[in-house]
Amino acid sequence: MNNKFQIRRIWSEIRWGVISILWLISLVLGYLGFSRYAADNGLIFSVTERLYRSLQLISMNSGAVEGFNNWMLEISRFLLPALTAFTAFQAVTDLFQEQMQWFHLWRLKNHIILCGLGRKGSRLVDNLLSDNYPLLIIQNNLDPIKLSDYRHKGVVVIEGNATDIETLRSARLSRASHLICLLGEDQQNLNLAHRAYSIIKQNGNQPLICIVHLASQELLNLIKRSEINLAMDDPFTLQTFNIYDRISRRIINNDPAWEQNSNNPITTILILGFGRLGQNICQQAAYTWFSKGCNSKLNIIVIDQNANAKLDHLVEVNPQIESITNLMPIESDISSTYNLKDIITKLTEHQEIDRVYVCFGNPILSLQTGLTLSQNANLVDSSIYVRLEKDSGLSAILENPISGIENQDNLISFDIYEETCSTELVLGGTHELLARKLNENFQYSLKTIDPTRQVIDWDDLPKEDKIANRKQAGRIHTLLKAFDYQISPLLDWDAREISFPKEELQKMAQMEHELWCQWKQENGWKFGEKRENDQKIHPDLIPWEALPDPEKQKNVQFIENLPKLLADLGFQIDTQLPARKNEVGE
Repeated sequence: MNNKFQIRRIWSEIRWGVISILWLISLVLGYLGFSRYAADNGLIFSVTERLYRSLQLISMNSGAVEGFNNWMLEISRFLLPALTAFTAFQAVTDLFQEQMQWFHLWRLKNHIILCGLGRKGSRLVDNLLSDNYPLLIIQNNLDPIKLSDYRHKGVVVIEGNATDIETLRSARLSRASHLICLLGEDQQNLNLAHRAYSIIKQNGNQPLICIVHLASQELLNLIKRSEINLAMDDPFTLQTFNIYDRISRRIINNDPAWEQNSNNPITTILILGFGRLGQNICQQAAYTWFSKGCNSKLNIIVIDQNANAKLDHLVEVNPQIESITNLMPIESDISSTYNLKDIITKLTEHQEIDRVYVCFGNPILSLQTGLTLSQNANLVDSSIYVRLEKDSGLSAILENPISGIENQDNLISFDIYEETCSTELVLGGTHELLARKLNENFQYSLKTIDPTRQVIDWDDLPKEDKIANRKQAGRIHTLLKAFDYQISPLLDWDAREISFPKEELQKMAQMEHELWCQWKQENGWKFGEKRENDQKIHPDLIPWEALPDPEKQKNVQFIENLPKLLADLGFQIDTQLPARKNEVGE
């Protein structure tokens, strides 16, 4: 926090108190000044006369006096009029901001309503503002300086209870495009979503996408079924997301050592702290190991005060974890550096650890643990991931270590909120993740053909290519629904290996091509051989029957890979018709 922001915050909190004290001092000086003036000039002023003259200084009607004057009266007759003007300015400013607030609220349409300004909400607000989205915030007890700052940036802020129906109506929910529920508890977020649904059902003028953060993985799986079905003609669409699930996938999927043909394959990982983040990393690591088809088991060491009970619960929710991993719980309080050093020393003497994940929510404990681990000689070749939010200020110690704290190259900090609360990921939901996964698969397929080809990350991808991937992701539901399939949360990891009947596979591939052609033509594309200066010309805008076999095969491969693609994002393909269940997998 910079000095300017700190000064503004302090002034916002104390300004009316300071103004009140200045008023009292000015009036007292005026009263004492007129008392001294009367004594010095041989005049007799009663108490009420002196008080009346002091009040008249406000409108500058009693300051011009003859005879000898004194310093108290001199100060008061200039200070009171100035203070009057300053107080009026502050009051008018507050009133003007309040009126402008209601004016902006009256004009709002297709806006985003965000409820909850914790660390997730604050990070997302900054991203939404930088992307110029019309934004309304509902928050109880908002910090005055933040309130002023947000309103100055054009954000409409309503101070109140987000779960109150009248508050939601006053936020013009029926005209909003998105409602983002980031309150502290899952129960509050679900309650808010239900209230919003009742409003939209009664008088919704346009579709509303309601995005709900759920910390509970079990609750998330129960509700996320509707997230992928955005093609349904429903005025209210519910999307879910979980920052712990998303950061776990991101960390492991972006680590080359977890890839199928890695030169340094991972066999043993250590997780310190087994809260929601630690459990999601454990589950994602186990799934990644399973998806690679490894013959041996993955070793997972968990250090937590309640390691046994938490691992038992995780295995109860997903029994497949136990069949493909060796789970080694260690129950210990590792807030003590001495205890941690002793445990790690004993572990590394008998076992080589490839990856360490420090998952504490306490930034001091995370930094302390990360630095302690980096000093262990047996972990020099191990990558150590440390959870450290940037707003804690402690991540800078790892990036620019102070004297005496030498940062090892294997110490990697990550900000869970920065990496999961971007505009694209929150608003895009599962479709955005699908689009990114499609690009990733496409890039690596090109690299397989040409190993020297540079893989282009999503952030560096041209806008047109991002749109194409998003459209393809949006067609997945349409394709599956047309052939009586539905998408559900991933409960059976074996679902990634299902295959479609051969005849059906060809028909789905043809439908994908036809949907692609329709989208291209609607956006002005035409058939033709592309030349250097041609715009919106594509040689594949032709009927399926005339499409060259290599291009047909690309569509077939896309359909074949759908089960794996969706499983990697936590979904599985189910059949809606009982009579067809035996067909899938033939």
